[in-house]
Amino acid sequence: MDARRSERQAVDSAIAGQRVVLYTIAIDSGVAAATLNSLRKFAESLGCDVAAELYDMVPVGTPRSTRTGWLAIEQYIVDGKVQGVIATTETEIAFYRADRTALRSWLLCNKALACYLLSEHGPRSEGGVRA
Repeated sequence: MDARRSERQAVDSAIAGQRVVLYTIAIDSGVAAATLNSLRKFAESLGCDVAAELYDMVPVGTPRSTRTGWLAIEQYIVDGKVQGVIATTETEIAFYRADRTALRSWLLCNKALACYLLSEHGPRSEGGVRA
């Protein structure tokens, strides 16, 4: 088993059964609904309890601090209402490298998990971050 698959299985195991929020960004609500449907199916396959499904209609690269949906997720995590977030990719949440580092640090500080349906290298080959 290669390292990426092993890492992916570890992330899936860590988030399995946890209470999570689903998140995406999109250009319109129809695209967001379709993406959230895929994320819901993924979360259900892991046995996760989905507390909320949130999205922001913003372009990639928009700072998280200006996204209403993302700010709600931060509050869910800080308040202990969820243990993590499931999104399509990490770059959807944090586009720039420094921003991804900050996101990972924030997740660690809040003892939260992030799991991604796709990686930057293709479907489910890697990309989950256990934080």
